[in-house]
Amino acid sequence: MNAVLIRIRSLMRRLGVTRLASRFRTAGYENALRRAMLAAVGPGDVVWDVGANVGLYTAEFARLVGPTGRVIAFEPAQDCVAELRKRFADDGRVVINPIALGDFDGTVSFQAGGDEVSPLGQVRPGMAGNQVPVKRGDSIWRGSGVAPSVVKIDVEGFEPEVLTGMRELLAAGYVRALFIEVHFALLEQRAMALAPAAIVRSLRQAGFKTRWVDPSHLGAWR
Repeated sequence: MNAVLIRIRSLMRRLGVTRLASRFRTAGYENALRRAMLAAVGPGDVVWDVGANVGLYTAEFARLVGPTGRVIAFEPAQDCVAELRKRFADDGRVVINPIALGDFDGTVSFQAGGDEVSPLGQVRPGMAGNQVPVKRGDSIWRGSGVAPSVVKIDVEGFEPEVLTGMRELLAAGYVRALFIEVHFALLEQRAMALAPAAIVRSLRQAGFKTRWVDPSHLGAWR
């Protein structure tokens, strides 16, 4: 999706066309994404579920990685973390990491929000308010010594920061496939309307082939 198409999509959103279209979405809206992600995961894989929420995809990833694989569920929202811990209490394949991923190591002010409001506010270290830990993906990788095979990212408009924070990991070649929900409206609210095009460029520079699985989800493969 180039810069011109991104501008057209932003105009459609302001005119309400995308909101109107969303009313006609069925339960199968994310079917293409689900098929693409699940096809990329196999036994023994390590999957990072970044923005795991309550574990919808975490459960499916765990089923596919099997007893020798692992799913690392990154989720900073306390209520979601509680649900994840309850849901996967006896599942040794799932590791719950109650942190946000970003482009620095520190803390971040967290605000729960819906589709139109980012739950992370401004990603800056040391802000007042409800603080949660934030780490770069590169720090997680270096600290554990274990790289993911597949990464799924859904972070409500903070996709650029998460990808910046795992730049070394992505360049190292361990990640086989990566899937991102790109939140166009939230990025535009942050004056980052052209960030989707920059995301595509950065992934291609890291050696991935990219494809828009649907209008909001970007896939990248080696």
